[in-house]
Amino acid sequence: MILEHPKGAQALVQCLSVEESDPKPRHFRSRSRTPWSLKTGVAVALAVMVAGTLLAMHRSRSFNRGAARLETEWRTDLRDGVPAPSLAPLKAALASWENRRIFRVLPRVFFGGGPAELTGLRQETTAVVVRATRLAQARALASGTALRRLEGSRSTLSALQLSKSLRQAATPRQFARLALLWTGAATAWSHAEQTLARESGGLAAGEPQDVVASMQKLLTKLQAANPDWTGWKGAQAALTAARSYLHRSPMQQLPSHQALMNELTAAWSNLAAPGPNPFGTAFQNYLAGRAGTVSAAVYDAEDGVTYTFNPTLDDFDTASIVKATILATLLWQSQASGQPLTPAERQLAVPMIEDSSNAAATKLWFDAGSSTGIGQFLKVAGLTTTTPARGGYWGLTKTSAVDQVELLRLLSYPNAVLTPASQQYEAGLMTHVIAWEDWGVSSGATGGATVALKNGWLPVPGGWEINSMGHIAGNGRNYVVAILSSGNPSEAYGIQTLDNLSQMIWSHMGQGS
Repeated sequence: MILEHPKGAQALVQCLSVEESDPKPRHFRSRSRTPWSLKTGVAVALAVMVAGTLLAMHRSRSFNRGAARLETEWRTDLRDGVPAPSLAPLKAALASWENRRIFRVLPRVFFGGGPAELTGLRQETTAVVVRATRLAQARALASGTALRRLEGSRSTLSALQLSKSLRQAATPRQFARLALLWTGAATAWSHAEQTLARESGGLAAGEPQDVVASMQKLLTKLQAANPDWTGWKGAQAALTAARSYLHRSPMQQLPSHQALMNELTAAWSNLAAPGPNPFGTAFQNYLAGRAGTVSAAVYDAEDGVTYTFNPTLDDFDTASIVKATILATLLWQSQASGQPLTPAERQLAVPMIEDSSNAAATKLWFDAGSSTGIGQFLKVAGLTTTTPARGGYWGLTKTSAVDQVELLRLLSYPNAVLTPASQQYEAGLMTHVIAWEDWGVSSGATGGATVALKNGWLPVPGGWEINSMGHIAGNGRNYVVAILSSGNPSEAYGIQTLDNLSQMIWSHMGQGS
C-alpha cells in the first residue's frame, strides 16, 4: 500500500537514501561525541602541566645560577675581610631553601626560595658588607689618628697622607691592614720612648733629658766663645747633629743616642780659648815698616785652629815651593796605580827637594803629567786657589798661603789623600834641605824641634818673590806654616823679613805650652 501511494513511495525512497549515506543509527552518533571531548581535555591538561614544569625548571635553574653567584660573592667578601659570623645566617638561610625539595629533585620554586627571597638575601648581604667596611674604616681612622697624636710635631703620618690612605682602601681587609700598620707603628714608638727614657734619665717634652741638658750646656759655653776658639767648628757640628737628632723618631734616636752624647761631651771639653794669635799687634807693626806684601797662614795641630793673615791674597808665584806639590802628586799617583816610584823618579826627587834642583823638577813635572796631572791632584787635595804653570812655567804656579798650609797638613797629619808611607817619604826629604836653604820658617826653631822645609825665590818685575813653608814639631809645638811675599827690593831683604816673621810665630806658638 505504501508503494502504491505516490508520496509513500517517495518517502520510502528518501528513507532508503538516508540509510545508505549514514548506516549508523541516530542514537549511536550522538553518544560518540563524549570520548572526543575527554581526549582534548586530557591533552590540554598535559600540555599545561608540561609547560608549567618547564617554566618552573627554568626559573629553578635561574635561581640556581643566582644562588651560585651569591655564594661566590660571599667567598669574595670573606676574602676581603667581612667577618664570617655576619655572613653565616645568610648562608644558612640559603641552605635551608635548597633543602626544601622532595628528593632534592623537584624545582625549589614549588617549595620556597624563589627570586624574591634571593633578592632579599642579596640586599642583606650588601648591608652586612657595608657595615663591616664602615666599622673597619672607623678602626683604621682611629689607629691613624692615635699615631699622629702620639708622634706630635714629628709625625711621619700627615693628615693628608692619612686621608689619602683611607681613600685608597676599599675593603674591610684593606682597612684592617692600615689599622694594623698604624697600631704597630704606635706600639714601636711607645716602646722606643720607654727604652730611651730609661737610658737618658727620663724625657723632657718627649726628648731625652741628657741630650737636652748637654745641648744647653754647650750652648751656654758657646755664648762666651768666638770662631777663634779651639774646637769651635766641632761644637757647631755637634749642635747641628743634636738638632737633627731631636727631629727623628725614638726608633731612630735610640741606636744613635750614646754616640751623640759622646759627641756633645767631647765638643764641650774641646771648646777652649785659643792661645795667642801669631799674627797679633807685634806681627802687624813689624810689617808696617817693611816693603812688599805678605800673606801667611798657620795651622796649630794642638787646638785644630788655622790662623791667617791677608788670607784673600792668592796671586803669589810659588817659585820653588811648588816642588813639594810635584812630589806629592807623584806619590798620590803611585798610590792610585799601586806602582811605587821608579828608581829614576826617586833619584830625581832627592835633588829636587833637598837641593831645589830645577832640572830635576822639570823632569818630574812632566812625569806627573804636567799641568793636567798636577791639576787633578790639586782638585783631590782641595787646593782651590792654586793654578798650575802660568804661561807653561811650573815656577809661575799661582797659589795662596792658605792653600800651602792645606798641602802641608796633607803631608804632616793623617788624611785620606796621602798614606803614612807617602808622608814619611816626602817629609824625610824636606827635613834634609841643604844648609844654604835653611832659612824662613825654620828660623827660631830650637830645642830639638824638627823642621820639614821648602823655600822658593824668584825675581819678577816689581821685586823679588820670597816664599817659605814647613812643618815644625817639638819643644811644645806642632804646627805647619806658610809665608808668601812679593815686592821685596832684593832676595836678602825678603829672606830677612820672613826670618823675623817666623821667629815671632815660633815664640807665639809656644806660649800655650
